[in-house]
Amino acid sequence: MNLSNKIVITSSRLDIPGGIEKAVTSLASLLAEKGHDVTILLLYKTKTSFYPIHPAVTVVQLPLYFGIGISGNMISRKFAFLSDIKQLKKWFAEQKPVCIITTEYSHAAATILAGAKKSATIYFWQHHEHSWLQQSSFWNMLLKYTYPRLTGIICLNE
Repeated sequence: MNLSNKIVITSSRLDIPGGIEKAVTSLASLLAEKGHDVTILLLYKTKTSFYPIHPAVTVVQLPLYFGIGISGNMISRKFAFLSDIKQLKKWFAEQKPVCIITTEYSHAAATILAGAKKSATIYFWQHHEHSWLQQSSFWNMLLKYTYPRLTGIICLNE
């Protein structure tokens, strides 16, 4: 395995027929066809894909929610958030990607907080107008901290 071209693309899920799901599977497949070592990291309950994925693409399912949408109070959700960041940090340390493309604001922030920028470039592939997103004050604070630390933000909108 050539570690100099290891790319990780994060996504919540691929099991529904949506635009982001099609974009992630198409990009991963294209990069694999070009000889890159590509892993799709699914941060949800399933690693099933609605769309076909190139056989050279590795799909890993790691159920991390970063405190979003889980039951409990504010404190228990923050502990879950910290636990998930720690697991993500360990996974990145084991995988050693050189490029990480995140597809959700929570993944972008978590990737930065997990320290992945020490060894990888990190891009947030934003699929929605930023002003449309409704985040809590906690996430707004994290985004203000983490967005400037990203290598770049890829927008497919104005």
